[in-house]
Amino acid sequence: MAKYKTELIYSGDTIQNIAKKYLGDEQKWPVIASLNRLRNPYISDNPEDQLGNSSGAIYLSEEMNQGSTYIALPKYLYSSQQDSSAGRISKSVLSSNNKIFMKRYTQNGDYIHDTITIRNVYFEKNTNYPNIPDGYFYIEFESAIVVPPLTSAINAKLFSYVSATSSSDKYYITYSYVANDGNETIPAPFNEKLYGQSYAKEYFVPASNSTIVFSAPSVWPEGAKSVNVYMAKIDYSLSDFANSSLYLQGNISEPSGTLSITLLNTSLPVTGSKNPQLHESSLYSGKPKKGTSNYYPSGTKMFFYSAIYDDTYVLRTGDKIQIPIYESNSTKILNAYSSSQIDSYGKDIKIDSSGQITFLGNSSTDLTTISGRENVIQALNNKIKTKYGKLKAFPSYGNSAIQYIGSKYSPSIVKATKDSIYSTIMSDERVSGIVSMDVRYDAISTAIIAENIYVRLSENFTVVNLNPVSIGI
Repeated sequence: MAKYKTELIYSGDTIQNIAKKYLGDEQKWPVIASLNRLRNPYISDNPEDQLGNSSGAIYLSEEMNQGSTYIALPKYLYSSQQDSSAGRISKSVLSSNNKIFMKRYTQNGDYIHDTITIRNVYFEKNTNYPNIPDGYFYIEFESAIVVPPLTSAINAKLFSYVSATSSSDKYYITYSYVANDGNETIPAPFNEKLYGQSYAKEYFVPASNSTIVFSAPSVWPEGAKSVNVYMAKIDYSLSDFANSSLYLQGNISEPSGTLSITLLNTSLPVTGSKNPQLHESSLYSGKPKKGTSNYYPSGTKMFFYSAIYDDTYVLRTGDKIQIPIYESNSTKILNAYSSSQIDSYGKDIKIDSSGQITFLGNSSTDLTTISGRENVIQALNNKIKTKYGKLKAFPSYGNSAIQYIGSKYSPSIVKATKDSIYSTIMSDERVSGIVSMDVRYDAISTAIIAENIYVRLSENFTVVNLNPVSIGI
């Protein structure tokens, strides 16, 4: 079995160029996708891609503020049918653990979004919610709604959320890494693609006594033990951060940790100590602290996503991705067996069409074995029929398309199913390519059908035919 190493995902990376960079062939991307339990589009900085395919959408009938633990919606927005219809959401969409995604743009063009997990849905008054208005139902959240920072971590590498919409002066914000030996690089490495190329960016700072929250990059260079955050007036150059005391300074001691700075006034920069106005700095791990002044107004669109996508992932810039490390060709397939026992396609126990183990002749103890091309075909057919992650001892085994069973039909579901089957087949080291595969939606059986699956094997480039696959939706 192949081992793996961990690499970082850089800005602009795709699953194909990662495969080309580390495996020497962009066509081997399904191997990486399968190992990391990825689904289409595999790598994306779009927060909606992290959630899967939307199962329906409606509009808020009233505003929702930060701190809200539920939302009241008119009952006419609810459909008792299994599938959502235009402007209405179905019973299946409102299941516990399903997700709600909301977004809006501010007057300044800033992109604000939030993901909410559904805890429960109440259609009648109860002890928890005795005041549900007539004609309304409540969607209860797992946790209170919070609004993410205005500046995305992907673009800025350092969160900066201003908790007031009014602004005063502009300021530079930059950061540096502190090594284990105490030496510091100011500012952050200039030319490193991931860690922020000479990162300094201007921000509007809110009015007096407001709090700004910074979050360190989630990925640090090897040997870094903390991050220093610096803030100074916009008319000071980068060199002033390194050579002048005219700035505020704070420290974050762990990846993804955060630092809160309360501004006592807006007369920066100041002379004297490096942190005269650093007030009650707070460090904690996890997500950045959220602001307090933003909300989602009535009319904001809510997108619903099924929890079935929780078992697979779409990675983002800065995430880590596992890359397989193959053994030498002589042992790649035969690492657990001697070459005198089996051929290069492996040897296994033979099972019948119903999935039962077969025995030799009338014997009830001697198992029938299978090898060669037949073994590859059997192995691939079994893998395609097994839900990804079902085998706890082999968490990267299986087909992630199985999770789409019961989903609402959409062209994106068909494409995701095709990609998953493709990825599952190509993750086998004995396969060099897929010659053909037809994937279609069958309205009569309400299933996605994959058929005419012809696979080219690595040795001798033999082409074999696999069983059709049916995913009921």
